[in-house]
Amino acid sequence: MGGGSSKQRGGAATEGAKQAKKAAETEAVPVGPFDVAISGTSEDAALAEFIKGKMEGASLTVYWKPSNVEKDARILGKVLVDTKCLVSVVSATSAKMNHCTDHVSLAYISNKPIVVVSSTPKADVIQKFHFGMKLTLENLYWSVFDRAEERENNGRQFVQLVQEQLSKPTTEATLETVTVTESAPPGGMSRRRARINTKLRSHGSIEGETVDTTKDTFFDRNFPGETEVPWFKFQQAFLSDYEAQLSGLFTEDQVPWLLEMLRNDVFGGAEKISRDHFMTIRGHSPDKNAFWRQVSQIAVEKFNMQEVFNMRSTVRLTAIEKLSQFQNPAVVDALIRLLEDPDPNVRAVAAVSLGRTGNASDDVVDNLITLLKDADRIVRQGACLSLGHLKAEKAVPHIGHIWRNDFISVVRSAARTALELMGTESAKQVLNVTKILEDEIKALEGEHAIV
Repeated sequence: MGGGSSKQRGGAATEGAKQAKKAAETEAVPVGPFDVAISGTSEDAALAEFIKGKMEGASLTVYWKPSNVEKDARILGKVLVDTKCLVSVVSATSAKMNHCTDHVSLAYISNKPIVVVSSTPKADVIQKFHFGMKLTLENLYWSVFDRAEERENNGRQFVQLVQEQLSKPTTEATLETVTVTESAPPGGMSRRRARINTKLRSHGSIEGETVDTTKDTFFDRNFPGETEVPWFKFQQAFLSDYEAQLSGLFTEDQVPWLLEMLRNDVFGGAEKISRDHFMTIRGHSPDKNAFWRQVSQIAVEKFNMQEVFNMRSTVRLTAIEKLSQFQNPAVVDALIRLLEDPDPNVRAVAAVSLGRTGNASDDVVDNLITLLKDADRIVRQGACLSLGHLKAEKAVPHIGHIWRNDFISVVRSAARTALELMGTESAKQVLNVTKILEDEIKALEGEHAIV
């Protein structure tokens, strides 16, 4: 009696190994929710294990898995959606890992408190990150464990900080979160904006800066007595006035990104900047640098939305799937702005993501209808399906036009699916009329067919 040839046994063993590997790759997401999720790299495991022990000693539930594998990064992204707080262990190594910045960005746009932990001084490690993440990290709480003799004391202070963040109600804003209306340029559209993450540092100041209580403003300092100035003049003053802040966060080739964001995202592409529009953005804080803080926060918002939804993101699919759970209107506003991104992949992901939010406001629907004319077929396809999921009645004639006239078959198919998803009377009418016409045409073709 034998167990088969060695070749057969070897084949079975190989098959078993493949199945085991497949099972490991499809590891289930740990049961949560957790109080805290720790993001970091294998190289930072010692510090992560130390703070994990401190938090568990304070009866907090913690998720942490030391790994640099992308699969584990995706699992942490899924865990993070239902976790109350993110602790990000940063280092020169994590600065090079996409998944570490992805986790911070996902926590940011889902309005979770974020605490940064490092074994080296903040000023040293923060310079290792991309400029957008530098802006984000500047405005977060930090716990630095760079002195062995103070490790235990710092551990207690760290746990207290985390507990303070967890004790704040979900709706509590620890930064000024005034929602303003941006005046639109001629022919443009006004749009509300609100802070995406309201759980940043309560003082909101950048390290080394002091808050000036004068009523001085950037506009009045540079353009006394004027009610509006040309954009190029405003830009020059901005670069001069905030030279210190810019040089600390941006390299010379990165400044154009901020200026483009300032002009288009903050001032709607206006050729002239009025004092009234400026004050709407700045607010009435006595802080001398209030305008800079507003601009940097808007830049952080844009950067983190792009980090979460770009094609290389390890948390993009999780974010799209869970968008309806975020309960954050600013996410919708930011996604609308991504519809204008020069990268068609970003526009397509933003279109699909808006369909997932369940938000069928006029602003969302109108922007998706505009996207039906996009030059990229994936973008048009995504816009059709999102409008269908949102059951956007006003989009029916536009989608009907796409169904009948788009030159790409998969886009026409998406348009038909969208009409079927809507299920409204007007959508059914478009489907029925088009079907009747198609049947008539087929009948005419049949009558004149050459046998």
